[in-house]
Amino acid sequence: MIDDVLRGFPARKGRVAARAQLARALWNKKGERKLAGERELDDALARQSAEDLDWLCELSPLAPLYLLPTRRFVNALARQLRALQVTRVLEVAAGDGLLSRSLQRAAPELEVHASDSGAWTDAKARMTRAEREQHHDVPGLRLGANVVQLDADKAIRRFRPELVLCSWLPPGHMLDALVRARVKYVLELGAGGGITGSVYGWRFAHEFLEGELEQSARCRLDLRPRVELHSRATLYYGRAHDSYYEEQVQRGDWLYQFRPRTPRAR
Repeated sequence: MIDDVLRGFPARKGRVAARAQLARALWNKKGERKLAGERELDDALARQSAEDLDWLCELSPLAPLYLLPTRRFVNALARQLRALQVTRVLEVAAGDGLLSRSLQRAAPELEVHASDSGAWTDAKARMTRAEREQHHDVPGLRLGANVVQLDADKAIRRFRPELVLCSWLPPGHMLDALVRARVKYVLELGAGGGITGSVYGWRFAHEFLEGELEQSARCRLDLRPRVELHSRATLYYGRAHDSYYEEQVQRGDWLYQFRPRTPRAR
């Protein structure tokens, strides 16, 4: 299976070994996702070209990939959840379910569930029109065996989590709905610069987790992880928390520029 992935790369001298190194860090020989060691992953990422990393994460037979969890990161996540004293966790938009499976092994005392709407099992759902015209053999997202196919709101009602975990949420305002749900916390793992989520979500009470959790996170943007990292971890206080608050954004406020736009009638 890994050999099939490597054959998809454009063949250029000197890059095959680097591609193989990254593939071995991310998948086992059966093509199943696995947790990487941080040093192993950083070494492999540092050898990639931007073209190769983008292809592997978006267009390869085992794509798509967004968050690239390591053992150190999952252990840091488990410590963060213990510090929050939560016992029931739900990962939404969980995709292949690697993060949830790994978290459950690292923190067996937690009740960890995973859900995904399944919308991206059709690859066209995550592609722009231009991408659909250019690429015709792109894989759809394959849900993990531990992932229940449910919309996030239905999954929250079914599993009644104290904390909702989400990474690299799809475009839109899904985060707003999660924070407004009857949960204590929403822990969002994404990337800065408006790449994931929406800054408009900052009108909800939140804090940035800038310690080990964020520093140990790796994602598809980290071409040179020892020089620059792109992940951001944000903890929101959900409606069931005493600190829940939603700022009413007015014209002239800094956040106003990020508000949802209503399309003009044509």
